[in-house]
Amino acid sequence: MVINDDGTLLGLLLLIKHLIPFVLFFLGCIFLYYSSESFIDHSILISQKIRISPIIIGASVVALGTSLPELLVSLYSIFLYSTPNDAGILISSGIVIGNILGSNIANIALVLGCCAFLYKVIFESNILKDLFFISFLGGYVLLCIYFNVTINYTHGIVLLLSFLFYFYYLISANNSNEEYIEGSSVNLLYSLFVIIVCIVGLSLGTNLIVENALEISKLLGMSELNVAFSIVALGTSLPELFTGLASIKRKKYDLLIGNIIGSNILNVIFVLGISSLFTNINVSSNLINGGSLIAVIFIACHLILLLSYLINKSISKMSGLLLLFIYFFFIFKLF
Repeated sequence: MVINDDGTLLGLLLLIKHLIPFVLFFLGCIFLYYSSESFIDHSILISQKIRISPIIIGASVVALGTSLPELLVSLYSIFLYSTPNDAGILISSGIVIGNILGSNIANIALVLGCCAFLYKVIFESNILKDLFFISFLGGYVLLCIYFNVTINYTHGIVLLLSFLFYFYYLISANNSNEEYIEGSSVNLLYSLFVIIVCIVGLSLGTNLIVENALEISKLLGMSELNVAFSIVALGTSLPELFTGLASIKRKKYDLLIGNIIGSNILNVIFVLGISSLFTNINVSSNLINGGSLIAVIFIACHLILLLSYLINKSISKMSGLLLLFIYFFFIFKLF
């Protein structure tokens, strides 16, 4: 039997071409893992140094850092697809909305679900107002989709003003009378530098994961909207997942909860606020596969979170498993 060397070489090159997305995807996961580990360690050090409670650090510094991929992906889609024709605007709007809502669902169902399943998650602070606030913001986005409301620059200005008010609320809510570990030996500037480097690492890792996941998704023939709700949202929620696991391993429950709540709030008031300054965001509910299902999944996730807080002040392993089941059922229905 004669082996065709040209054919063998061509087949080998084709195999390498198909393997590249998987290799880059794995490389992105490595970036996320190591960046999130250092990110959490130095966030804790800063909270100890400047005497800010972990939940405030989680809801501000950590949440802002882990929400950066959502912002970058949304702005990237706007500048890539926002052509003068309606089709381009529709695609970019779908990616922005799908990314935000999909990430918020993933943050609760996947991130909290995974953390609670592996380790029991304990609520150490009063977050009732925050839970109602994230439910209100998510409901606002869902209503805009259902009633086909265009989110324009006016909405963007209001959302960004809410962003400023949110940070004022966080500063006012900080309890400086709590006990903290002495951080006199902590180099604050070095920790800030490491956090900036880690944010770059999180963004780079997320970009590698999302870009290569999208390449793989093209083979499945999925629409941009459903890709945004599933693969893109999952990719941009990976920083929350990795930082969440890093927090829960250290029993920093407030850092985990603050990150999830802060990220879900910032995804709407910050990411959607900035995005709507550059283009009108408009997605009709009938363009989303399983539009009503998204609302049901959203409500179910928030109800489980609220009831876990009110009844047990913790998220049990069973509740974590239920959240994971809800998330994977949601992804299955989108496909």
